[in-house]
Amino acid sequence: MFSSIFSRRFLVHLFLSLLITGLIQVLLLGIFTMLFSTNLINDTYSSQSTGRMELLVNKVNKTVSSYREANLRLSKNERILSALFASQKPQEDEISFLYQDLYKNLSGRIDDVSVHFLNQNGKRIYSTHVLPPIYNPNSSEQSLSTFLKLKHGRETFPMVDSFVNPKGNQVAISLFRQLFREDGQRGFIITDLNIEPLIEELEVINAGFFNNIYLLDNINYKYVSLYREGDFGNYSGLGWEIPRGESGVLITENKLIAYASLYPEELTLAASLTIGTVTANLTLITRLILIISIVGLILSSIMAYALAKKISHPVTALVNAMKKMEKGDFTVQIEEFREDEFEILFHGFNEMSTQIHSLMNARVAREKALRTAERKALQSQINPHFLYNTLNTVKAISKLRGVDEITSIVTKLGKLLRDSIDSEEEFTTVEQSIDLVEAYLHIQKIRYGDKFNWMIDIDESLNSFCIPRLIIQPIVENSVIHGLEHLTGDQLITIRGQADPPQISITDNGGFMTEEMWKKSLEGNHGVGLKNVHNRLKLYYGDSAGLTMKKSPGSSVVIVHLGSEFEVDK
Repeated sequence: MFSSIFSRRFLVHLFLSLLITGLIQVLLLGIFTMLFSTNLINDTYSSQSTGRMELLVNKVNKTVSSYREANLRLSKNERILSALFASQKPQEDEISFLYQDLYKNLSGRIDDVSVHFLNQNGKRIYSTHVLPPIYNPNSSEQSLSTFLKLKHGRETFPMVDSFVNPKGNQVAISLFRQLFREDGQRGFIITDLNIEPLIEELEVINAGFFNNIYLLDNINYKYVSLYREGDFGNYSGLGWEIPRGESGVLITENKLIAYASLYPEELTLAASLTIGTVTANLTLITRLILIISIVGLILSSIMAYALAKKISHPVTALVNAMKKMEKGDFTVQIEEFREDEFEILFHGFNEMSTQIHSLMNARVAREKALRTAERKALQSQINPHFLYNTLNTVKAISKLRGVDEITSIVTKLGKLLRDSIDSEEEFTTVEQSIDLVEAYLHIQKIRYGDKFNWMIDIDESLNSFCIPRLIIQPIVENSVIHGLEHLTGDQLITIRGQADPPQISITDNGGFMTEEMWKKSLEGNHGVGLKNVHNRLKLYYGDSAGLTMKKSPGSSVVIVHLGSEFEVDK
């Protein structure tokens, strides 16, 4: 029952804290909204509009520039120039080549634009679609702005003069390039950008932010809406005016207009955003929030401070204890001075800390014992394997040679057995391991005769390097059995050692070891010798250590990677 009372008390404290925190947030929101709402909204929308407009302008500039560059490439195409200034119209095969050049220059975007080639008389030399009447100087539907710009003799210029081309696509921008020849002839390359693909590209960036986007022509005062089909005409019909060739934000009674100059500066991109409804509703909401907030202002300020201090103190103590535990101190304990849920939490933390400390100590002891047992088990597998092979050698020589050779080989065998089976030490040095290998090689010398030889070249600084027993000898034995046993000519084993990085290579001139045989040896399919050596190296030195094999014509090389020197666990 006593615990239940404290539980309800903590629940009440927590509820009041959340309630008061909520009141403070509402109060601050109300005051802030009333004092700064309108300016804040205007500034926020202005900032967002400027950033969004910059992205839209970059996209339009990139699109327009790509088609301007395509126009430039077309104006330098010899086939197009020849057809444009020829006295006769191109034949069907010439038109086919013209279409191929055009398709290549437009990178396959032939459905997004219309391209027209006209000579100085206004006769169409070639057009990807039907020639719009406004481009024909002899047509009654001729665009006056087009005529004036062409008359001024400008080489390149864009124009906003939205119309629906004969194919049924609404045109947003027309790019003109006028070509002059030394003999006075003129030709025109006109590229009409359809509005639909441009709208799709801009909507990905706009994502519904602006209500409408306009493309303005600063020369002939034309505009076209990129969002409302059929909304185009004279600039004066928009009801607002912006500076030509500049960038910025214009705020009217209920609209925000963002605008920026395009490349070239003859065009302007403008976008409108309706903000009047937002600001009107905000005034009413601000008054309601302010009235509700004032009621709880004084009480919430006092109680929030007291309750925050009451709750934060035990939480801080728990956080500090957890940080100590993260650093590895599993003996940390928290003083249990509370009489509420925090006391239960502290008690649970102290119990957890004690249990983790006990488990860690037990795990360390268990892993150390397991590691020692695994080392002994691996080494015990190698020793019988080596002894079996050596005794087979003694048996074979005793039948073939006689007593003298047997005496010599048994002497060497005795040294091998003393250094491997009879030794209680788990580790040795590289120098002692090489002595053991030389004893083994002397035995093989008696077996194979004068054709069998070896060469040893070990860096002096590597001699004292500490390694486990029976690491090098099984590899040398493997080279003799699989590399030299079937070799009819001279047989040579070469052992080299370097200190940086520490590694030892064993090379035989037999070259009979294949990748498949090597893989099976490491998997233990050809005995346990190499597999155990490989596993023991990784156990002592880590994943960077182990055995690797390299093949070359007439030889096989096994490399023992030792890693860095370590302290031996006693």
